Order: sequence, then structure tokens, then C-alpha cells
Amino acid sequence: MATYALTVSTNALGLGVISGATVRVEKRRIAIADTYPPINNLIQIAQATNSSGIATFLLQPDDLTTYHVAKIFDTAGIFIYERFFSMPPSATSLDNTVTGVLFGNSNIQFKDEGDNRGTPSSVRNVDFVGAGVEATFEGDTLRVFVQAGSQGFVAITDITPTNPSDNVGSKIKTDDNNVLQSCTSSTTNVTVSVLAVTAGTSFKPTVDVNGTQAVLTRNALTDVWTGTAAITLTGSSPYTVTATHGQGATDAATVTIEAAPVINQLEFSGAYSQGVDQTEHAAGQTLSLTVSSLTPFVELEVIADGTTATQAVSQTFAATTSKTLTVTVANQGNTPTAYPAKVRIRNANGTWSTVTATSNTIVLNNSQPTITFSGIVYPAFQQAIKSGESATVNVTETNVDTVSYTSTELTVTDPTTLGNKTVTYESGTYNISTNNLTVVATKTSNATTATFSTVVWIANTAPTITVTTPAARLRSPQSHTISINSNQRTQATPTLTASVGTFGGSWSTVNNGLNWTRSLAIADSDTKGAANFTGLSITNLAGIEVEVVGVVSTYLVGGFTQRTLTFPLWDTNQIREVALGTNVYDTSKLVAFNVTRNRATTYRGTVGDEVDKFTITGGNTLYNCDLENASTAITSPVIITIEETVE
Repeated sequence: MATYALTVSTNALGLGVISGATVRVEKRRIAIADTYPPINNLIQIAQATNSSGIATFLLQPDDLTTYHVAKIFDTAGIFIYERFFSMPPSATSLDNTVTGVLFGNSNIQFKDEGDNRGTPSSVRNVDFVGAGVEATFEGDTLRVFVQAGSQGFVAITDITPTNPSDNVGSKIKTDDNNVLQSCTSSTTNVTVSVLAVTAGTSFKPTVDVNGTQAVLTRNALTDVWTGTAAITLTGSSPYTVTATHGQGATDAATVTIEAAPVINQLEFSGAYSQGVDQTEHAAGQTLSLTVSSLTPFVELEVIADGTTATQAVSQTFAATTSKTLTVTVANQGNTPTAYPAKVRIRNANGTWSTVTATSNTIVLNNSQPTITFSGIVYPAFQQAIKSGESATVNVTETNVDTVSYTSTELTVTDPTTLGNKTVTYESGTYNISTNNLTVVATKTSNATTATFSTVVWIANTAPTITVTTPAARLRSPQSHTISINSNQRTQATPTLTASVGTFGGSWSTVNNGLNWTRSLAIADSDTKGAANFTGLSITNLAGIEVEVVGVVSTYLVGGFTQRTLTFPLWDTNQIREVALGTNVYDTSKLVAFNVTRNRATTYRGTVGDEVDKFTITGGNTLYNCDLENASTAITSPVIITIEETVE
């Protein structure tokens, strides 16, 4: 069978050059086949346009039962053009033609405004389809309107409220959810979104929406344009929104006005129920709020600002006409003031009600009870109490109506009476850091409470005392820091006597009597060996004294600091001894260096001759046993340094 070439050019069709557009050609039956399921489309082929916007197809001719349809989709897949034709194509114009020959030479009779234009020799059934062709029956008459030229393409894609606080919902869309058919709106002020395709002689199309021109923007490098027009719907609901392409194509959508939901009841419940004689609410307290409407709603918002009683709440739920929720009281300051709650509700279509205030208000006052402990008065000359003693706790009370005192170690006099409190020792040994007195204060009007605590110092046991030295032995001539250490704070100045050495200055503390320090000087002339600390006296914070008349602890005096010894020049007297200036306590801790030889010299137990050796005579004199060293010191003396170390 012969085939014919069909060339489709997007530019020739007034769409501009579109590279990569999809052209789809379908061969259809004029009458639906008497089969099940009915078959209308016989063939469907598609291909993309080349860089010149052209696609070519080889098609078989139509007979009396078939015709062809060509559709064009842009690069985004959006439908932009449609044409119905027969193969081979006919150039016959239908505009003001008496008889048009269509579909295999079949004759069709036309009337123009009711006037006969001619009688064909026979009548054929014709399916009028496609943009620009409209056919209606009036009795036995088929009325056909054929619009010459291209109509372009336009679609309403969306309708939104011009004011974001309004709502447009219940949108019904077709064409893969791209073209809007109908919607509901809470307002007549809407913004219409449209899509249009280039057509005719103008590259940029124009679109009129109910008398308002849409502002269009080109979609990338395509012939598709999108834009919006803000309009005000007039007349009565339902409204028709019509978008009209400059080339004649139209699209319409229906807008039905939906009344916003209305709150018909909004009130607090459970107010002033947190305490006896309550007349106000403070921040953080909760109560119930009931919202009712004559129409169902699915969401509510409780508004929070400087004029409302509650914190913000947002809830969604299944559709209902009444909702009770728990709300939290907001902080609106410390001045008693009445406030409402404010709420709005939303229906399933997304339309919000106006913000509505509760029919009743609550008085807010966020003043809180406060107790400040302003000092504790202990017995004279004490900073703590012990068994049988009491102290007075001074307090400052603000916004306080009632109090309740409790303690773990004290007995509180009149624990539910306002004012200063007298507390008496009940138990415990030593406590100056852990709170042992607690009070719960209440402000009756807003049912607020607050808890405050402090510690009343207790020192009901004698401290444990130790005396320590800075080293295992105290050398001479040197001052050493002696420490009196306590497991409690102590007061006043302690006393302590040392059997060897001389205390200088006075006892001092930098940590409230936990440690006292004083300097003890050991002289070269002081007796070496064991010594004693005696006569200790120290007092704790509650006046309990630790007194030790006898030995508190022992310490060891021994060793001396480094010194330099210079021997006489060697002569007939052959002197090899020099006095140390102090007694040696432990010869095993002597360290000596012969400066003349520039090397160490070590101790030996007896007098005798031995290189690099020395000994001690009389307990306090160094004897140089190195005869060679001593005898050659004729013009320069022998010099030796020596010390007795601590370790």
C-alpha cells in the first residue's frame, strides 16, 4: 500500500522552533468498532523533533472509516498543540464553504446562521473533533462551528488566596494533576495561575483572566509561558474563572465560596482549683479549655501573645465539633490582671476561623513566694552549735502567706509561724555544708509554693588533730614550717610547744582553721636527735577544746646544710682537721666534695691515710685522710664542701 510523508514543523505551526518536542500521530476510526472492548485508536507513533523543530512520518492513506490526529508535547511533556486531518491531507478550507469534502470525498451540507448553503448528493456521518470545531444537534440539525486559524493553548493550573491568611482548598485537577477544574475558597480575592503556549504571529502569548491580564514568564527555552493574575470574583457563588488565550483558546475553573468555620463556644474550666482560697493563676499552672463549633474542624491553635492567658498550643485530630484540651498558664508579669484565651480553628478544607477570645477570663499574677536566710545567730564566741544549744535563723519573707519548716538534725520552734526561727540541736556530729533546714513557702492567692534550704552549722564532736613537719629530719641552720591539721574548722589561735628549735612569728590559717602553720628555726647549736611537740590547745566552732598537756607528736633534728671548709696551708704543724660548726648526726648521709682535686671524697670510719677519703672526729670535726692532697697544699689550701642530707 502506498504511503505518504507527513512533515510536522513546530515553527510553521506558530509554536517557534522546539528541538526535542514529542510529536505523536494517531490513526483512529470514525465510528467506534462494534467490538468489546471498543477499539478506536488503530495506530500510534511518536518521535522527537530535530534541532529545526521538524519531525517526519510515513503514513498510509485514510479511507471512509478512518482519520488521523497529530499532538505535540513540549520538552517538559506538556501538551501544546493538536490537529485532526486525513491522509493524504487536503488543503480545503472550511471557513464559509458551502460544501466541504472530507474523509474520502464524502459531502457535508452546511448552514450559515441558519441559511442553507447547498444540498449534497448524499449525507455522511462525520465526527467533528479537535480545537476550533464545535458541533451540536438541534433536532435533526447538526450545527457545526469552525473557528479559522490557531487557537493556541491555555490552562488554569492553580488558584490560591491573594491574602495568605485566607484559604483555597478542595482542589480537583485533571491532566496528571496539572489542570485545575474546581476548588473552594474562603475569599473572593484570589490569584489565578495559568500556563499558555506560543501561538499565532506573536511569540509571547497574552492571557486574560476574568478581565485581568496575567503577567507571564517564559519557561526556560520553551514556548511555554506561566504566570498569574490577581482577581476579585464578582457575582454570586459558584464563580467561573475563565482564562482566554490571545489566539482564542480558553480554559475555565469553578470556584465555590466556603464559609469559614466559626467558634460558637470557648471557655475555661477548672480555674482556681490548685489551692484553697485561690483567686489568681501563676505561670506553669494548667487548666482545661473547651472549643466548640457548629461545623466540624480538624485543627486548632491557641494563640500566645501579650494579651492572652495561656502558652501557645497547636493540635490536629479527627474531625469534631467540640474539643477539650489542657492549656498552660503564661507568664504575664506580677500585677494581677484578667486575660482570656484566644483560639482559631481550621476545617478539613484548610480554612481557618477568625481568632476568638474565651467568654470567661482568668486573673494572672506570677508573683512567687520568696524566703531569704539573712543570717544565723549562734551562742557567744561560737560559729556552730552542739548538744543542748540553740541558734536563731533570721529570715526575710516576700509574698509569703504560709510556711512549713522541717529539719533532719534540728528541732524547729513554731515551724508553721512566719518570722525568724529558733532551732535546737537534735542530732549529728559535724555539718557545715549539707542543708539541714528546709522551708516550704506558699502564696495563697495564686497557689504558688517555693522551697528554700540552708545549713545551720553543727560541731558536736571534738576535732582530730595531727602535727606534721615538712621533712623526715629538720636540718640546721634552717627554718621549717610546722602544721597543725584538723578534720574540722577551728577558731582562735592554737598553742603548741617544741622541745628543740625556736618558733617564730605566730600561728596562721588560710582555710578557716583546717590547717594552722608556723615557722620553727633549727640552729647549728641545737641538740640533734629526737624531739617532742607538747602543750597543744585548739578549739572547734562550737567551743569544744582539744587540749594535750603531754607529747602530741615527735620529730627528728638532724643534718646540716652545705658548708665550705678551708684547711690551713701545709707546714710543719701538718694540720689536717677543720671544725664543722655543728654536730654530725648520721655519717651515712654525709656528702663531701674536694674542690682542690675537683672530685668527690667519701667517708671512712677511722683516722688513717687513704686517697679521696675523710673521717669525722669528735662528732663535729672533718679530718682529711688524703695525705697526698693535704701535704701538697703548700701555696694553695685544701677546700672541701660538706653537708648532711635529709634522705
